[in-house]
Amino acid sequence: MKRILLTCTCLFTSVMIAAAAEGPIADAMKKYHKGDTATCKKVSAGTATPEELADILKSY
Repeated sequence: MKRILLTCTCLFTSVMIAAAAEGPIADAMKKYHKGDTATCKKVSAGTATPEELADILKSY
């Protein structure tokens, strides 16, 4: 019974942490990794401007 309670508590905690994942990491992922013209795609292709490189490095 204790094992089931512990498992449910861990699962609930994990879900709550994932739901509250809005923060600097989530913001950076949305800003630099979403879309077809994402900065990370430009960086990997070697077409990012020095300003884009500085901006993404500052965020990381």
